[in-house]
Amino acid sequence: MKDTFGQILKRIRLRSGMTQGDLAGITGLKPTAISHFECDKREPCLRNLKLLQKALNCSANELLGL
Repeated sequence: MKDTFGQILKRIRLRSGMTQGDLAGITGLKPTAISHFECDKREPCLRNLKLLQKALNCSANELLGL
């Protein structure tokens, strides 16, 4: 079964050695937004996806599991 966006985001964030708070600080998003993304309660809009991929130094395709 394919990993969810939240699972992929969490794996990449942990690989980067960041906490949810660290990632929130770098992207300018709220820590609760990062938590909601990782728990698959919300999906990021395109703007936030770009912020996440830049902060995590990965491609949008990697974040989306493509």
